[in-house]
Amino acid sequence: MKKSIISLAVLAASVGGFASSASAVSVDWSQDSGYVFNSVTPQTGGIANAGPVAAMGGDARYDALWWGNSNPVRGTTSAVSPITTVIGAANNVVSATAAPFTTDATPESSVKVVSLNSGPGINMLTSGAGLIPISQVFHSNQTISSDSSGLLTSGIVRSDLTIDGNLTGINDVLFKFFETPNSDSNYNCPDGSGISCDIFQLAVGGFGSTPINIGGTNYSLSFALIGVSPNAFVINPGDTWGNSSCQAGNFCMLSKEGFVNWFAVGMRLDEVPEPGSLALLGLGLFGMGAAFRRRKTNG
Repeated sequence: MKKSIISLAVLAASVGGFASSASAVSVDWSQDSGYVFNSVTPQTGGIANAGPVAAMGGDARYDALWWGNSNPVRGTTSAVSPITTVIGAANNVVSATAAPFTTDATPESSVKVVSLNSGPGINMLTSGAGLIPISQVFHSNQTISSDSSGLLTSGIVRSDLTIDGNLTGINDVLFKFFETPNSDSNYNCPDGSGISCDIFQLAVGGFGSTPINIGGTNYSLSFALIGVSPNAFVINPGDTWGNSSCQAGNFCMLSKEGFVNWFAVGMRLDEVPEPGSLALLGLGLFGMGAAFRRRKTNG
């Protein structure tokens, strides 16, 4: 029995040593994001844009969009952002307000994406250190008149991510947007305020992991929705809120009417164990199991 306990301790120490043997790596990064419409996400007319920014993947890309209120001058003003944002240290949102950018100074509903970057005093990407914010998506949720047409219904957030000076390839996050009725209790926000919420459905597929090699070592980039503003809410697929509006295969965010709301997308970097190391770990775990069995038999 004593021998079994000693053997188990040695095996546990060896496995623990393996698990902690990898040294962390820190790299800089940048992201270039924008909204795209194409055959996958067709969008009818009536959507104005503050852009376009440089095309990517064969499609035009825009950093901001606006719609609603049947404004006859939509799209005729200068290409300025309909949402004013300030991003502070560690890529946190300092402020976000609707900008009176139309000629009649009336804010319309709008969305804006802010691509974040690392740099002095801003998050570097460190392996094994968890999620850091890499982009912020904003929604200025304004009341839409009942006779409005050409509302936002779908699109793609298309991003180009650079890690340690190397492009990781284009990533698409498909989304559907539902401009809910202004007075329908089925779509009241879950905070009990009696104010309606609009719905973003973000396809899970756009948050998949991406393999990357840094200095000859294999890593995995993974992505997640990591936070929302005080007047935004996350619901799960199949939730009964809004007539079960959050469909399977989507992350869903609710945006409260009358506010500028936002959500953050995060990224993490983790080392991928080599096949040989995985085999060694497996042998160690097998040995631990054998030691447990011997201990039980000898006891």
